[in-house]
Amino acid sequence: MPSTVKYTGIPNFRRYTSIALVVFVLFAFTGCGTKRKVYKPNKKVIEFDENTVVNPAKLAYTPLKYQAEPEMRAVWLTTIYGLDWPKTRGTSAQVQEKQREEFRKIIAELKQANFNTVFLQVRLRGDLLYPSALEPQADILTGSTVAPNYDPLAFAIEECHKRGIALHAWIVTYPLGRREQVNKLGARGVAKRHPNWVVQHNGEYYLNPGLPEVRSYLTSLVSDLISRYNVDGIHFDYIRYPEKAGSFRDDNTYQQYRKPGQSKAAWREANINQLLSDVAVTVERIRPTVLISATPLGRYREIPGKKYTGWTAKESVHQDPKAWFRQKSIDFVVPMMYYKNELFDPYIRDWKEQMNGGIVIPGLGAYRTQDNSNWNCQTIEQQITLLRQEGLKGVCFYRQENIRGTHKNLYNIVCQAFTFPVRPLPFFERTAPLPSMPIFQYCEIVKDTLILSWLPSKANDGTTSYNLFFNLYDKNGNPGEDYLLAPSIRGNQYRIPLAIFPKSGKIHFRLEAANAFNHVGRASLPLVIDLKHKSFT
Repeated sequence: MPSTVKYTGIPNFRRYTSIALVVFVLFAFTGCGTKRKVYKPNKKVIEFDENTVVNPAKLAYTPLKYQAEPEMRAVWLTTIYGLDWPKTRGTSAQVQEKQREEFRKIIAELKQANFNTVFLQVRLRGDLLYPSALEPQADILTGSTVAPNYDPLAFAIEECHKRGIALHAWIVTYPLGRREQVNKLGARGVAKRHPNWVVQHNGEYYLNPGLPEVRSYLTSLVSDLISRYNVDGIHFDYIRYPEKAGSFRDDNTYQQYRKPGQSKAAWREANINQLLSDVAVTVERIRPTVLISATPLGRYREIPGKKYTGWTAKESVHQDPKAWFRQKSIDFVVPMMYYKNELFDPYIRDWKEQMNGGIVIPGLGAYRTQDNSNWNCQTIEQQITLLRQEGLKGVCFYRQENIRGTHKNLYNIVCQAFTFPVRPLPFFERTAPLPSMPIFQYCEIVKDTLILSWLPSKANDGTTSYNLFFNLYDKNGNPGEDYLLAPSIRGNQYRIPLAIFPKSGKIHFRLEAANAFNHVGRASLPLVIDLKHKSFT
């Protein structure tokens, strides 16, 4: 797991810097009172009948002036031992409502800090966060075999999506835990049902990666998961051989399944490659919009000339991410870069070079600022800066507890790095139709809230999301820069507190639709709100 190896809301305008003076003038608007007001502009492009609306392609169109680079801003949210969530467990309705409230607070804080991706641990050690006929449900929620009174994964997906955060299901692949865990799961556990699939190694139980039956079983878990839940991705952790892999007892499996002349190291790499390939085929068949990722060790390989050797993905645990990209089995990797200085900088550059265009989202060891590693929080700040300088497309933190607001120094560093919301990272290796240009439908002011609504995109397949922009015009009527107000809106309505708008003047809203891979279509025509005259055009 990403661990120590031996890691809908309105943006927080108080943290905006370059537009703070523009936006913060904005908290005095109270002129709408509490009476419900509905304004409908005259232009057909806003008040329309879908069958007779003027073709937007024939209307004047101005592209967005938005320069910020998309990136993935992610965190691992750990459920094993309740490390991140849940902090409480029990069977009563009150306790389980408290669990849900804990999760809402976590996601709200991540949204406030402009995160856009959560890797939620849904398979722990041969048990699942959610109910399934394939494996037992983990007791982390109730402390017993009694099932919770809600579906935690369905709940988590809904809470993330309503805030514009993607949820990737984090699966611990091969480890099944110690004997106590295996015994606790009993007859429903895979180790008891299929003992011949299991290898005991250094006091732990592992599924044997070399067995075709194991690959089929793990693929069936993915099939069941994506068939029943609207997750945005599948994220494989511990998709590797264990520490001290040389003594991992799979000689008989190797002799049975190896190709002629194939070394044991090459055979082991091929086993992991084949699992990811099988999963990719299954995802393409069932829900082709699901992204696939994996988290290898932080150092891909031993770099010639570097004095540090050992504990690398390729040489130590038989992971070959180059092959995963080459066979198009994954969309991105999240290496566990829980190092610093000479163990970090050169290996970041090596990932970039070796992956040859494949998306690398480095995982940073935020936990090291709070354990006996005694890292200075500025180390994380410097690492984020380096990743951006090297042109990498995002960052992930291990783990959520370590970056929460109670750890103010690190939390403030993360918030500063993520001052503005950004579009989520697009995956251009994957293809899907672009959504049609959105069209604003109507606006309402209800008490102290502005409500914007639009027609769902004609390419809406259940995965379409919307990015909402605003543009403040100056007193001479000249347009400023477009600012992203809310990324990844699910649905076709958004509510905005009136207090964030200036008391008078014009605001232009624009909207763009994105598909499951975050490819954006053509932005809408402007919706202009004249606050001085209380009119929309």
